[in-house]
Amino acid sequence: MTASNTIKPTKKNEILLLPLSSILITLFFCFIDEGYYNFNWMTDIGNWITFFIYAILIFLFQLLLYKVVLKKYQGKYKAVLSIVLGITLGFLFAIGIIFI
Repeated sequence: MTASNTIKPTKKNEILLLPLSSILITLFFCFIDEGYYNFNWMTDIGNWITFFIYAILIFLFQLLLYKVVLKKYQGKYKAVLSIVLGITLGFLFAIGIIFI
């Protein structure tokens, strides 16, 4: 008799992935920013403000997609779609706000 130790996806687990993924992708964007490939940006408070703006915008777009756009979609890829599309739309929206 074997016990299954797999984690079953729940709505709570899926929603917790959204802020985690937005923070990780924003850290990646800040890491590659300006071609330095380091985390020296963390020493400046202005960079932290930019970091939180990007992370919050990406998270809000992910949450919007998860709760509103994909509300009727109950497939197992709902969280993946909201993460990928939310990162794309949130990043493009942030860039659009800055440059337009």
